Amino acid sequence: MTTAEKLRQEGMQEGRQEAMIALVRNAGKKGLTEEMIAQIIDLEVDLVRQILNNEPVEIPLHLLSDKEQ
Repeated sequence: MTTAEKLRQEGMQEGRQEAMIALVRNAGKKGLTEEMIAQIIDLEVDLVRQILNNEPVEIPLHLLSDKEQ
């Protein structure tokens, strides 16, 4: 994999992480419980809680990878 391809992949994963964080926060604003959000998005409840508390998080890469590759 070339450097450009690696940078592109990292950028895509970062974008997916930002989108997932936004989705969790929006679901929390809509009144869904941490457990419901975790189950729907397939994240650990602790990660959902960290996101909702605006704490820094690192979402596991396997959840951000491009399924089409």
